[in-house]
Amino acid sequence: MGSSKSSPRQSPRHNPLGANEGRSISGSNTPKPIDLKIFCIIEGEATSFSVKILSNCSVDELKQAIKAAKKNAFKDFDADQLTLWRTVNPRRDKDNKVDLDGTVEKTELDDERALLSELDELTSRRTYVIVKLPPPAPRSPKRSLEDIEDGGSEEHFTKRLRPSESREVYTLANGQTVSLPKFMIDMLNETSLQPESRLNFSSLKDVKVGEEVEIRSLGRSPKFFGLASQNLLVTEQMMELWEAMTESKFPFTKCLSGPMGVGKSYITWFLAAKAYAHGWQVLYIPDAKNFSVCRAEDDASAIICQIFLDLNKDILTAEELSIMANLESSGSLISTIARHIICLFQRGRQKTLFIVDEHGSLFYGDKAATDRFPVLSNLDSFNTWLTNGGGVCVVFTGTAHGKFERTILRDPDEYLVYVEPLSQDTFEKLFKITIAPFDLTSQKSLMSRMNAIIGIINRVPRDLVRFAKSIMLIKGGQLTVEQIDDGLEAYDRKCFDSYSNEISAHLNKLEGIWKEITIQALTKMFLPGRQGSQPGTFGWEFLDTGMVYRSTNERNVPEYRPINYPAQRAILNLYRVIPLPDSLRSVLASGNFDGSQFQEALFRELIRGYSHTFESTDLAGGNKMDTIFNISGYELLGKPPRMLGTVEEDGKRILINGGSYARFDFILGYMFIQVSVSSFTVHNDPNRSTCIDRAFWKRKTTGKNQIEEYLDVAFGGVHQATMTEEPADDKNDNITSNNKGKSNRGRGNNQSDGKGTNNGVKKRKKGNDEGSDNKNGEGSSKKRKTVKKFAVTRDGKPCNDFQIVYICGGNKADKNAEPPNHTGKVTEYPQVRHICYDELKSKLFRA
Repeated sequence: MGSSKSSPRQSPRHNPLGANEGRSISGSNTPKPIDLKIFCIIEGEATSFSVKILSNCSVDELKQAIKAAKKNAFKDFDADQLTLWRTVNPRRDKDNKVDLDGTVEKTELDDERALLSELDELTSRRTYVIVKLPPPAPRSPKRSLEDIEDGGSEEHFTKRLRPSESREVYTLANGQTVSLPKFMIDMLNETSLQPESRLNFSSLKDVKVGEEVEIRSLGRSPKFFGLASQNLLVTEQMMELWEAMTESKFPFTKCLSGPMGVGKSYITWFLAAKAYAHGWQVLYIPDAKNFSVCRAEDDASAIICQIFLDLNKDILTAEELSIMANLESSGSLISTIARHIICLFQRGRQKTLFIVDEHGSLFYGDKAATDRFPVLSNLDSFNTWLTNGGGVCVVFTGTAHGKFERTILRDPDEYLVYVEPLSQDTFEKLFKITIAPFDLTSQKSLMSRMNAIIGIINRVPRDLVRFAKSIMLIKGGQLTVEQIDDGLEAYDRKCFDSYSNEISAHLNKLEGIWKEITIQALTKMFLPGRQGSQPGTFGWEFLDTGMVYRSTNERNVPEYRPINYPAQRAILNLYRVIPLPDSLRSVLASGNFDGSQFQEALFRELIRGYSHTFESTDLAGGNKMDTIFNISGYELLGKPPRMLGTVEEDGKRILINGGSYARFDFILGYMFIQVSVSSFTVHNDPNRSTCIDRAFWKRKTTGKNQIEEYLDVAFGGVHQATMTEEPADDKNDNITSNNKGKSNRGRGNNQSDGKGTNNGVKKRKKGNDEGSDNKNGEGSSKKRKTVKKFAVTRDGKPCNDFQIVYICGGNKADKNAEPPNHTGKVTEYPQVRHICYDELKSKLFRA
């Protein structure tokens, strides 16, 4: 239900002729014709026969060769009446006869194409051409109508009628009559799950994003489908999918992916309802689990037939019903009709919509339902939906869908559309809809605590509905803020306990490499900003727990995030006790590590404890003081950030991963932290995106800089973060190499004490400004130096706990492990605190 960064992609038109489509078969570049031996099978028969033909012949000429090879079988048909299908491993029935309808992967051959373009496929050892015979010529339509009206024979519809199929006359809404099997008439007359009239859905035709629509009945609803009100909010992603579906000139085949609760079922209901309103033929299966519990194919077929007739009987014609009622097949009529219905949605002659929700349930158990029941065989991939016209629209989704997406679906990137928690604006609208049933006083109290609620449930529709239902049970009428907070705490605790049990059970059953890969995937999730490709991936079983969802960052790079705050805490609590791998400990001890390894080690050791004290210095190694990291939790930077001022614990004690914030890797309260294996001068080169100066640049879109945007949302109020520049003079040039060893020990941490933590740097007498930074051009330039000072205010009052800390993981080979000696940079950035690797090694890594 949330908005995805990338809009749904339209599937490319499937090319039934392979890579050589359109290649000329004449001219100097044409390969010399060769003899082909093509194996053919007539639909409904068990044995194959071979046909020899030159490769430069057309498919039409192949038909003539097939007719010549089987003169008796095709004596009643012309060659051009045959239909040829290329297939690999055709499906066979219990008598080993070819079942074309049940064959999943098949491609119809074009009469005008040359066999040369089919050369690779048709000469494959497992590839066949299935020959489909034309249907028998129908009798005169006039005579057919007379037969129906007079109650005469229906032999003109079929060569064979089963004795058990008693027939009755059914009258359509327009007065037309048609003779149908009794089971079809019973289905048409069934009203217990009858959808409302299409006219009742007419408001959906012109609905816009952000508008509310009244939820009308489509006869059946998805599992766990329900809102606190009878209105549904139209989201950006709903309309993106609908527009892509209606505008596509190719088959629209998509699989909605995301954990339970993000709104996939709301999206599919909206698409089905909107297509229904526009008069499309719709087959909307809200819970495919009903198929998996079927004992026989006829049971599964009956579900398809009943839903199809319920949704479409108002637009089906007598002719269409007659065709279904008089199909020929060696199997049961109801299964034949169900297959015919599926084929209707594969033809693509006009816009139709086929939706399967809870699709993943088809693949659980010893044998998938798509293998047990041939009528469902087209539901195990999108391959058979890509060979026809642009009218084909098919959408699969489900709660536990990881197995299908990871192990069954081919080319998933072509089909997957990721659904994530709602955008802030959309969620706020949904929040108002959800609390509408409460009295006005309770609504006011709930609105005042909306940010606190978001802090727990993370804009997930399901959690909002569940929380609203939980506090409805609170006795006493009007809700107070205290009651809402108590209810939120109880909901948080309940979710946390559930997620804790889930993640613990999952990791405990993993062994060996699979456990290592999962831990690597958790590290990648918690540290999304690391450079380069990182190892680790979540297995489909973990994805099906619903604790994480896939998103994309500003660079359109996919990443996973915890679904909500309780899930994040549950995962982190287990993750933080996992020891560092031996390989990482080894490189830490040797000092031979890269930036990603250092960041991982730093992060994992910081969150393992709750308070860490490090000796920090200025950029020249002087002015020593303690910098304290008090950490009670860890979060990924949200979009927008979570409002930390609303949480029970002190929000300034939650370590935030900077994620896409290029300038800062972590944020702890008002402490902004850079982490690198490079020296400060290299990492903060003015031409690099990581230069801290850029964090103070105003953005045109908001008029605020990066620091202000974050602090406004995280802690409320209106912040101003400024960096002032002034020429360096004798008073400002306060740190030199002559006195960098002197100590001015104070206390700097992420807790505001009102006295300031960065402002106690003593002024030093100017001395020789030559030092180790001369290799970078510092100290030797004749250009007058600049002093850059930072200041942050909130609602006009100074935030004395604001500071920028640089943590350097340089090794001894780079001479970055020891305290810094940036004698030029300390003049430019006198307030930046520096923690060297030797300090971390002795106090954090114990290496």
